[in-house]
Amino acid sequence: MQTYRESSLWYVTALIVAVALKMALVADLTVLIQYNPQDDGLYVARAYHLLTEGGFGPYDARTLVKLPGMSFWLAGGRLLGLPYLWSMNVLYVLAGCYLLVGALQCGAGRPTALAAFVAYLFNPITMGSEWTRVMREPLSTGLLIVLFASALFILLRLEARRLPMGHLLLFSLVFSFSLLLREEDVLLYAVLAMLCVAGWWTMRRAGSPNAATRAFVLSVAVVPLLLAGAANAAAKQFVERSYGLAMLHELSEGEFPKLMAAIRSIESRKDNRYVMVTQERLAKLLVEVPILAPVISRLPLPGPGTASCLLYKVCSETANGWMPFWIKDAAWEAGLTPSLPKAQEFFRAARQEIERACAESRLKCRPNGQGLLPPFEMRWTRAYMQELFALFSLTAAPRPDFVMAAAPGSVAKAAHPGRYEVDAKFGRMFQFVTMTHDFDTEMQAMRVVADVPRYTNPLAGWRSAIRDIYGFLAPAIVLLTVAAFAVRLVLWRRIAPGALTLTAAIFASYVLIRMAALSYVGVYLGGVVDRHVYSTHSLVLLLGLFVMADAVNVARAAKRQVQGNE
Repeated sequence: MQTYRESSLWYVTALIVAVALKMALVADLTVLIQYNPQDDGLYVARAYHLLTEGGFGPYDARTLVKLPGMSFWLAGGRLLGLPYLWSMNVLYVLAGCYLLVGALQCGAGRPTALAAFVAYLFNPITMGSEWTRVMREPLSTGLLIVLFASALFILLRLEARRLPMGHLLLFSLVFSFSLLLREEDVLLYAVLAMLCVAGWWTMRRAGSPNAATRAFVLSVAVVPLLLAGAANAAAKQFVERSYGLAMLHELSEGEFPKLMAAIRSIESRKDNRYVMVTQERLAKLLVEVPILAPVISRLPLPGPGTASCLLYKVCSETANGWMPFWIKDAAWEAGLTPSLPKAQEFFRAARQEIERACAESRLKCRPNGQGLLPPFEMRWTRAYMQELFALFSLTAAPRPDFVMAAAPGSVAKAAHPGRYEVDAKFGRMFQFVTMTHDFDTEMQAMRVVADVPRYTNPLAGWRSAIRDIYGFLAPAIVLLTVAAFAVRLVLWRRIAPGALTLTAAIFASYVLIRMAALSYVGVYLGGVVDRHVYSTHSLVLLLGLFVMADAVNVARAAKRQVQGNE
């Protein structure tokens, strides 16, 4: 009969073997270099200038179209000597181990925990091209899992009537950084609020005195808020020192979103939810708002070969996913926005001219919000539900693109029409920041270079097999998790939930809130893509088996209670 120490040794050995096999599966994958001025290229260029000059580089139309967190991470990793792709994989593994330890402390069985970790570890999204590109999604995936793992430990410590300072500090750091990483991560404030409520309930149930309960729960709320405020203030001060104004994101702050709302308010015969700036509106602006003439004359024309037409069938107009960027680009190319303060002045002046033309009836206008996106209209309810259903489908089974999984001599299929070669200077900048040894661009990843021998991973073929397996396994885990959680909700009052169940409940609520928000965005900007659900999908894979096991145990306990009462 095995002793407890022997069983622990075998358990740890199994985890190590699983991690080693996963690392062997991705050993040949390298960073994919792509010129993308609002994603990959932007993050790397800002990090490069941060490392070499102490700022984000010269101001242009794209400098602040994304939050700065990803560039801070890249620069920090380079300073510490951590290769980008290696750091993403290690973060993913360690985050899963962190939550696994918490689940075991909650009483989860070791076989269940091992199965959950393996299902999470071999997630095919971590082997696809969206993971090897320098994108925010791999980082946000690891951070979200750390956030909920630390929340689990916070509830565990509160159950024991102890102040969870170490885990609370980690939660606060991840929370604060996440708010600088992705625009929709502002929804994490809802997670903090729900964690505070769960902590209050946990301590009251544990029989803590009111004063201690208030003090502990107050610390759970105050520490993350203070750190988040300090991080936001520091980031804004950094931008102000570099560019003259304390702004982090030009598409949601300042004058530009107000200008887009003013343009959208002009009446137009075309009424398409994907198009806020129609050609008719631009023609009217040329006449009534001459300050915008240099911008409008530089805008690309719509047509059948555009991405707007190919992706959203919007061919006679330019869809919302591109037009704001084109307007900012054109204004900068015309020399109207050479700096951040000058850009804000120009966008303000243009907006005021439009509002004046509307007030004087030179333009027929109808107020339609003050931000980049309009208020929701009931007529788009069907479109909203379609986006919501599509998002749930992606959460259950995202489809990772395996551009870099092609076997030697084969040609991988392009994920989208536009593929870009990069020059040597840009490639070297990518290599410097990400510490990649390779020089794979998107074009090079799809063709065989005969005179450059490459390492052929003998396990590469397994990746496609794993993706096929997860095509059935992942949706089954998600659907069974939803069913198990429904059972747990039914029995919530009869048998009080523990820390793991409360964490799962907070996560489920967050997923619903996030899906509702992203679906709203999708109605106007087009549907979200697979990588936008990588974080929530990965956490479902990790939590799913724990939720199922808990539902089974609770159902059995409830049945025993009923039999005992009889």
